[in-house]
This record gives sequence, structure tokens and C-alpha cells, in this order.
Amino acid sequence: MKYNRQFFKKRVMSLCGVALLATPNISAAHLMLMQHGTLNFVGDNAYLVLSLPISAFTGLDDNADKRITIQEFNEHRHQITSQVKSNIYLMDNQKRVVIDGLLLNPDVAHQKEESYRHSAGDSIEQVTIMGHYELSSSQAETAFHVALFSNDVTRQYYEVVATNKQKKLVHEFEVKPNQQSIKVFN
Repeated sequence: MKYNRQFFKKRVMSLCGVALLATPNISAAHLMLMQHGTLNFVGDNAYLVLSLPISAFTGLDDNADKRITIQEFNEHRHQITSQVKSNIYLMDNQKRVVIDGLLLNPDVAHQKEESYRHSAGDSIEQVTIMGHYELSSSQAETAFHVALFSNDVTRQYYEVVATNKQKKLVHEFEVKPNQQSIKVFN
């Protein structure tokens, strides 16, 4: 009898899992709040997740309609990558460290809440970037630098939480155009 209960329980859990996977996700969730980020230090690496307003990037609006579509985003992916690598980096003992393994995730504006499918004409609101930095050592003096800001003054800041669980350290800070570089854990 005990065997049958465990078998039945596993079957029900498997069916529930399949049902959840098969159900379309109709919510419109962002990976990260706009203009927020995390910087997690693990050994000699730092892992970044940061949400940037699409208006922080230049040269993407091909048709000058003041909207960036998925198509425009994809056509300019290399340009976006270049702008991120040039403007968002760590300083490790006074040496620039460029982000590695960069992933870009465009997020469309929530004009069509009822629809979970996005068309090529939907405009992008934000881009969440993810990647990591290789540091010279876990003891290196580090500073986080951002020089990629929107022209919209209400979007000219980033709130970042840096953590180092091994050292039990947390540092919350804000990066702004007049304060683009912040020392982290020094």
C-alpha cells in the first residue's frame, strides 16, 4: 500500500508539473525592475544583472519614430553590446575589466497587457543585461562604473545592490551621471 501511495504521489506531481509547463505565461514580468541591478561577488568573479532603459542607447531608432522595436533591437544588437562593454565595467586595482558572457534581454512596453505574445512592432521599454567580470583576485579593490544614461532626467540613475556572501558583505548604492563610479567593498 505504501508503494502505491508514493507511486500515485509521483504521478500527480508529474502531471501538475506538465500542466504548469504547458500553460502559457500571460503575465508580463520583467527580469529586473527598471534602473535596478545586482552585482554578486563570488571568489574572483562578479556577476551583474542590470536593467537599463532603452533610451540610454544611441543610434537604434532607424525610422525616427521614437520607439525601438524588436526588429530594430535585433538589427543593432552588436551596437548595443558595444555600448554596454564601453560604458558599464568594473575597475579592478585601477584596471578596467570588461563584462564577459554578456546576455541582452529586451523587455517590451506593457501596452498590450492582455496579450502574452509580442509582435515585431511592439516597442522595447528596457534591456536587462547579464554577464560576469573576472577579477585579478577576490581581494582586489573594485569600483563599479556606469556611463550609459537616458536623456530623460527621471531615468538617470541606477540602484544597485552588491553582495559578497562569502565575506557577508552587502553594499547598496546609486550610480548617477555626476557619480558614475562607486567603490565596492573598499
